[in-house]
Amino acid sequence: MTQLLQPLPSLKVPNSPFPTLHFSATPSLLVSQVSPRLLVGKKGARSSQGTAVSNGMKHAHGQAGKAAAAPIRRTPEQRIQRRSPCLSDFQLTDHENILAPSDRSFLRPRPHRPQCDTYQIDPVHSSVVFSIKHAGVTDFIGNFNEITGTAVFDAADPSKSSVELAVPVQSVDSRHPKRDAHLKSPDFFNAEKFPAVTFKSTKVEGSGDVFQVTGDFTLLGVTKSITVEFKRGKEGKGMEGEIRGGGETRFTLKRSDYGMTFMPDMLGDEVSLVISVEGIKQ
Repeated sequence: MTQLLQPLPSLKVPNSPFPTLHFSATPSLLVSQVSPRLLVGKKGARSSQGTAVSNGMKHAHGQAGKAAAAPIRRTPEQRIQRRSPCLSDFQLTDHENILAPSDRSFLRPRPHRPQCDTYQIDPVHSSVVFSIKHAGVTDFIGNFNEITGTAVFDAADPSKSSVELAVPVQSVDSRHPKRDAHLKSPDFFNAEKFPAVTFKSTKVEGSGDVFQVTGDFTLLGVTKSITVEFKRGKEGKGMEGEIRGGGETRFTLKRSDYGMTFMPDMLGDEVSLVISVEGIKQ
């Protein structure tokens, strides 16, 4: 605050009854301070203009004192700006944070914000489908009915994009209650001990609508780095006018890599996954 209240350089105004103007910045407004000697009449009486400016200065400095005494509080939006990878080059200093948004523009030029969009995954319009060979005959297909997560897409610099997903194991659906209970048991997903299958990206590469997404895939407490191809779809409007976006990835992994080895003669080792996600732009 001390730095903000220090006078700025004087301004010389030619052909003006007040040739010398002094300025100082306060948290609530920018006021001009006219030299007191110019506000004194011929008989030494202070003019009405001088009284008004003087009162304004006292009010401004009084407000500045109150602002200085108050603790610095950041809004949730400002806290997000500080930690979001898409806004890492747009951070408010503590002094700037005291000022109202309309009063910050004179402090410094605004840097360009990257074109970053955040999407909250909509589980109602997203799908997680898996298939596995049964008895060497055909592929059995099942689903997980729930998925949560967040995706961040930076069109200007896709490498700053990210995605984080979680699939609750309790939502597994093989269309047979007894089989679903077995899949949730320690023989397979062990839902009680490991309630979710997760993915968290560590690198995004690509351009256009096709991207290579590398990240940590965790199943049964085992985490391995995998790379999948993600095809981004077009944006569209929902029934309530909200903007939606998303895409799809298809990949195959070996369940034995994650410690799931039950019934190797009856069930195949390779599991194919289709994850189609749709998110609401925040």
